[in-house]
Amino acid sequence: MMNAKSQRAFSLIELLVSIAIIAIITGLSMAAYGKFTARAQNTRCIEFVHQVRTALEQIYQGGEGWPPALQAAAASGDGRLDAKAGAVLAQGRMSLTYGLKDNDDGTQSYVLKGHDRFGVVTPWAMDYIVHHDSASLSSKLPGGGTIQDHILHYAIDLDYDGITEVAHGYDGGNARVRAQACVWSYGRDGVPNTKDDVRSWAKGQEVGR
Repeated sequence: MMNAKSQRAFSLIELLVSIAIIAIITGLSMAAYGKFTARAQNTRCIEFVHQVRTALEQIYQGGEGWPPALQAAAASGDGRLDAKAGAVLAQGRMSLTYGLKDNDDGTQSYVLKGHDRFGVVTPWAMDYIVHHDSASLSSKLPGGGTIQDHILHYAIDLDYDGITEVAHGYDGGNARVRAQACVWSYGRDGVPNTKDDVRSWAKGQEVGR
């Protein structure tokens, strides 16, 4: 027959086992949640990259030519949608936070502000910016890179021949893409030409260098 001392010892062992099981389940749950969150952010990035490409295509199809602010940055095939270039997309094409600046010639210019003040950035950078009022271009993000590294890149069909020259094709170098506009992100790590990069075009659209 089990005495009182043995019963107390058995209860303690049960408690320790229960704690261990709870710890294991909690750890597995947190790992699963982390993977789910990472997939969700990547999906948001893919959708956003395609949304930006669509906004650029709308400009192209407007028939008035590419705005100078987009042409200047895209000349190298590796434009960055910073605050200046990104302001073009705020003109009725994307839901970006902006203000209007009065120019000396009496006209007004769009100026990005608030959480969009750095330009068009990835979801990873936006999540950081909205929670850190003191964020700057050099702020380092938990997943890798700085806010500067998480500004979306783009290239456009500058000569209107249906082919866009990009600096970061699927093989990591220059490529020619059958598209009016191309947009890409360096992914969660903010590093170019790694497996988490997100592009608005398929590899089959590349027609050589």
